[in-house]
Amino acid sequence: MATADWAATDHVPLLLVRFEWEELAQRYGFVFTEDVDELGPVRFAVLATSFGQVGLVRYTESRSMRGTAVYVEEAADHELVHRAVVREFGLTGQDISWARRTDELLVAVRENARVRELLAGFGFDVRATDDAAIDSEPPLELLAVDSAGGRFHLTGDAGYERQVLHVGAEGTVVFASGLREALQLVIGRADGARAEVLELLRLDLPAEPLSSTQSVWHDSDDRRGGPTVI
Repeated sequence: MATADWAATDHVPLLLVRFEWEELAQRYGFVFTEDVDELGPVRFAVLATSFGQVGLVRYTESRSMRGTAVYVEEAADHELVHRAVVREFGLTGQDISWARRTDELLVAVRENARVRELLAGFGFDVRATDDAAIDSEPPLELLAVDSAGGRFHLTGDAGYERQVLHVGAEGTVVFASGLREALQLVIGRADGARAEVLELLRLDLPAEPLSSTQSVWHDSDDRRGGPTVI
């Protein structure tokens, strides 16, 4: 299948994972086709999955975006497909450089008044970002303030999945690998308000934070009913 034939089916980028196409081919046996389009030389594989057609795309001469992009059908429910892709490939937050739904999540956290009210009850006051900004390198974007006056910042290039730092009286620490994990840690095992936040943000966060030692990818021998190459 040529890239032109595949692109005509209206796909959009869902994730950028940190792995090169060679590693995906080795681990899963995916066959990547070599082609050239208007953006340059590309390696791609098209998979048939239970949640629709998925494309794995790597522009081999691109230096600005490392890793392999995961494309899905534009008409798909991107939240549900994101969950399915992460589950199918055993991804952790550290494996994802960018996610379409993370951008959408940040907008929801900042613009949904009820979400902001509930998060403030967990000591994550998003409203406090309205009058503050940090000029630094790498760039810091104020996200929220806690009940003790500490601040949560997004750090790094806005085009990628950004770490969340916490700056408090005891110094600066990496709080989470991204916004989704930060919300998981903030909300924790709380009461009914937690369920309301999860529903409003369309999250399916587990009660426990992800372990930093969790396997990056399941071995191919562990896969059951996974995607097949078209």
